Amino acid sequence: MQQALFEEVKNQLNITWLDEATDRKINSIIARAIGVLNGYAGQVLDINVDENINGDAQLLIDCCRYIYNDCFEDFEKNYHSQLFALRARCQIEEMSGGSV
Repeated sequence: MQQALFEEVKNQLNITWLDEATDRKINSIIARAIGVLNGYAGQVLDINVDENINGDAQLLIDCCRYIYNDCFEDFEKNYHSQLFALRARCQIEEMSGGSV
């Protein structure tokens, strides 16, 4: 897993302490969120976090926040338009054979 993504998720969740159990939980949450977004996209997303957080990375971080706060059931409702746009973009990319 990308270290920058891990650190950004911890930062967004205001986790400032060092703890192996917390780190394992965050890694598990990130893996679950990646699976969720890949499912909505219908493909494996290339999510990178560097100095610029792209839309897919931000959506992943937001999904992690919902999972961490035990309110994942609200994620789809609150991010419906972003998830719909993600799926549409991925379908267009698939049909055109490249990125849009």
